[in-house]
Amino acid sequence: MLKVKLPGYGIHVSPHIESRVKKLKKKYSALCEMLVQNGFGWHDEQMMLVCDRIVYDEWVKKRKEASGLYGRSFPFHYIFGEIYGKCRPIGANVGNVDDDEEKIRREDANID
Repeated sequence: MLKVKLPGYGIHVSPHIESRVKKLKKKYSALCEMLVQNGFGWHDEQMMLVCDRIVYDEWVKKRKEASGLYGRSFPFHYIFGEIYGKCRPIGANVGNVDDDEEKIRREDANID
């Protein structure tokens, strides 16, 4: 469909779209992780993270994948929640984004 809609642009599912989806999934996971912590909230109308800048800066020092989320709208937060599941709790038994992607790759390999 991309070749038909955007002829001559050379956009391919792999790596262009896959890398974008992977990046958005990591941002979504980072956002969810913050939202279950004290000091972070969600503004429904602006669809963005709400917190003190100092709190956010300290968080990003330890979790680089959360960079770029402060003061920026994340309009697909609820849609991503439907796709990837609700904001996940954190803890020792919680998997990470890479675990989920590997599981999907194995499932896809078994389908083909």
